[in-house]
Amino acid sequence: AENEKMQASKLEESVELNNSAKSMAKERGELEKKLKKANKDLDDLKQEYEERLEALLNDQKLTKASQAEMKRKLQEMMDEKEKAEEAHMASEAALNDSIEAMRQRGVKIN
Repeated sequence: AENEKMQASKLEESVELNNSAKSMAKERGELEKKLKKANKDLDDLKQEYEERLEALLNDQKLTKASQAEMKRKLQEMMDEKEKAEEAHMASEAALNDSIEAMRQRGVKIN
């Protein structure tokens, strides 16, 4: 009888250990699923971050490129204005010279 009690006790202990092991395995499986999901979420966030960062860098490059283009166009306009002013001054000087030449020839000018 004592032997049967020990065997029954060992059997109970074995069943409890088996149930405990099953429970732990189930819990481990759930934790692995959560970890897998967390890693996927992290990868997704990393991907989104990299895409946003790339977009920002591209925007900056575009901004720098458009700023450079605007500066170049502004410089061209300033150069054209300077040439136009020089041409205007030259034509004004030529006009004054021709007026003076006409005066010296005796042409009356108002």
